[in-house]
Amino acid sequence: MTELGSQTSRSKSLWPFYREVDGLEFSNPPIARERFDQILAEGLSHYTGPPDLWHNIAITAGCVQHNQAQLAFVEEGLREWLEKVDLLCDALQYRFSSHFDPEQAQRL
Repeated sequence: MTELGSQTSRSKSLWPFYREVDGLEFSNPPIARERFDQILAEGLSHYTGPPDLWHNIAITAGCVQHNQAQLAFVEEGLREWLEKVDLLCDALQYRFSSHFDPEQAQRL
């Protein structure tokens, strides 16, 4: 894992992905989970969006029971938006709950 706050070439907007999975959250959660698997396999470092969008996608991932994507979106959001309080709080919460890792939580 790279350090939080590192910059990469971000050229793809997260908005189309968010609109898609947000629409699938209640209508077809299994397909939403598949889409999360696909974007994780592609890699999040090419995507960009405001901090609230990273947060909202993480929330949607949690709603469809995709905990890996939930944490991945928060951590990638922190790479793009170093020290954004909402994303830091999300990461801290996930490190103390669904991804229990007190050492990483302490570093945050």
